Order: sequence, then structure tokens, then C-alpha cells
Amino acid sequence: ANVIMTLCNDARLIGNDDIADERATKRDGEQFTIEGEPTEASLLCLVEKLGPIDTAADFTTDTDSPERLNPSSIASRNNRHFAKNYDRYATLEFDRKRKSMSVLCSPIDEARTSTDGSCQLFVKGAPNSLLQRCNKAKLRNGEV
Repeated sequence: ANVIMTLCNDARLIGNDDIADERATKRDGEQFTIEGEPTEASLLCLVEKLGPIDTAADFTTDTDSPERLNPSSIASRNNRHFAKNYDRYATLEFDRKRKSMSVLCSPIDEARTSTDGSCQLFVKGAPNSLLQRCNKAKLRNGEV
């Protein structure tokens, strides 16, 4: 779910020390602000709260320890953790008729190359609309 909320998203979370874009506004006392649609930004916030499985994986040096990070470096840290594993090739923006947004992505390895050339379509949207398009379901035990 975190991968979909990250990749099917055009919003940004911005730390106050990183606001250089005139479209984003800084309010007194707020550590973070958003750029983009509030609903999409709320999904990014959820990803930040849920975090990756191994949150320590992104800290590579002592100077990058969580205690020393400023708002701009932690605003989208978990989203970057998920996004760095995929190249995004195409986007079907949210459409009220489709009630969904889709992105075509390819997994990449640590050398920043496509793992096997395959692509995956990630979709977020209204559950009732998405379920009507499905012809298979994956159960909790992994069975399809």
C-alpha cells in the first residue's frame, strides 16, 4: 500500500527550511507544508507515519541520524524510500469517470537499472470502481 500511495501521487511534503517555491506557503509555527492536492498530500503523510519496513536503512552516516535531520530532509524520507525502487514511465491522471489514478512503473535495482524490463501498473482510486475491474483477487494467505 505504501508503494501505491507514493507512486500514484503528484503532491509533495516540504519541510519549512526547504520552501523555495512560491506555490507553497509557510505558515508561522508549522514545521511542514504541502504542495498539491490535500487528499494526495494526506496519503504521503500516511506513508511517512507508517514508514518503510526498515526505517534505519536510509541513514548511512552518523551525521544522518534521525536526531540531526532537519524538516526538509525528513519531510518525505519514507516516500523517497519507496520511490527510489521504481522508474515511473507513464501516468494516467485521476479522472472522475474512471475514479482512479494509474502509473506505469518498472522496478529498479541498486545500480539504478531495470531489474528485468517488466512493468507494473499501480492504481489508486475508489474501491467500488477498482473492484469492478478486477477478475482475480489475492487472499491474505497469498493464494490468487
